Amino acid sequence: MLATNEPTTITDARPSRWSLAHRLAFRFVFTYAALALTAYPVSMLPFASNLGIEGNALVDPAISHVGEAITGQPVLADPLGAGGDSLFNYIHVLCCAVLAASITLCWSILDRRRLAYPGLAGVLTMGLRFLLAVTLLNYGFHKVFNVQFAPPDAYRLLQSYGDSSPSGLLWTFMGFSPAYTFFAGLMEVIGGTLLLSRRTAGVGALVLCGVMTNVVMLNFCYDVSVKLFSMHLLAMAIVLAVPDMSRLAAVLVLNRTVSAQPRFSSPRAMRSVSFAVALLAGMYAFFGNAWQHHQMWSSIDFGADSPHAGVYKVDRFTVAGASSESGNEPADADPRWNRVLISGGMIAIQRSDSIIVQYMLLEEAGTAEPTLPSDSWIFRCTRPEPGKLHVRGIESGREISVVLSRSESPMLLTSRGFNWVVEEEWFNR
Repeated sequence: MLATNEPTTITDARPSRWSLAHRLAFRFVFTYAALALTAYPVSMLPFASNLGIEGNALVDPAISHVGEAITGQPVLADPLGAGGDSLFNYIHVLCCAVLAASITLCWSILDRRRLAYPGLAGVLTMGLRFLLAVTLLNYGFHKVFNVQFAPPDAYRLLQSYGDSSPSGLLWTFMGFSPAYTFFAGLMEVIGGTLLLSRRTAGVGALVLCGVMTNVVMLNFCYDVSVKLFSMHLLAMAIVLAVPDMSRLAAVLVLNRTVSAQPRFSSPRAMRSVSFAVALLAGMYAFFGNAWQHHQMWSSIDFGADSPHAGVYKVDRFTVAGASSESGNEPADADPRWNRVLISGGMIAIQRSDSIIVQYMLLEEAGTAEPTLPSDSWIFRCTRPEPGKLHVRGIESGREISVVLSRSESPMLLTSRGFNWVVEEEWFNR
């Protein structure tokens, strides 16, 4: 299309008449969003906890009453708020859907002469953009600063695959690789940031459609208890992306030329106020989340690895004076220790009764007898000689004294590292 010197007036090119299906779908989506977002977890907002903001105080009692009427038993509010998959949350979604359908029917009868809702569509789009941007920036910075998926601790490393939950397995492989976790968070941050500007909102919605589809699949396939919430986030991204789908299809599928998206005409003062509000909201969402999560990351102590980190076998196990050597049960038949792993300032113990317990480990200099701690969840250790550890503490009310020897076979997960060239025997392990 050739450019001309004629001035171009940009006007509101939104259609003045929507189809019946379009109007019905908009009424339902607008109503459902207004109802469902009343339970939006305000903890997603930066510094909400510092301001003492409490959410859902008006909605929770009503949902509980409806749930009790349907199930005949008390339905308590989910402690995770709108982010869980409890019966309360499913009752809430059911109530929102039924109410939205009822309101849509009444709205369609009473307002049947109106052929389009461009003003309400703008309100819905702006609200969904901001809420989705804040939520994804929150989750994204959680991953970028590595505070959502901690590295596998000693307990997790000692636990067998078969004994871990599906969500625990997901947390383990995500926490194992800070680089992949950073990448996943960065994509959420990019998508959320693009939503903050109207010019880039369409691209941001498309990015988040891909990102959230992956998140929803992970939540379903690994039984993570935020399925409902992640599906709502994906639905929000789809609603924001739909207006651009026809133009994208024309370019990417039909290989056609499309014109620039028209801007809506409005008074200059209103445009200035809208720009200022959008700028402040964007800065609050982006920099507020970045600063808050940086502070969280700075305060978290993942535990610098101890010089004693590694896998140990038990040489001598003593319970309040009753000793066992090299695998024999002590006289009182209390469960002994079978295998010990020290990592990140923690000591994980696999006992003879197959139970795994984890304690904080405090190291003391020298070879003197460790000071017996008063706390039942703290153990102290000394190194009587190279390759040996003497660990002492109180477990289940009994005084424990254990001599350990370092194993020469470290765990493959923590010792293999990254390899450009992978031989077959490594690949199959």
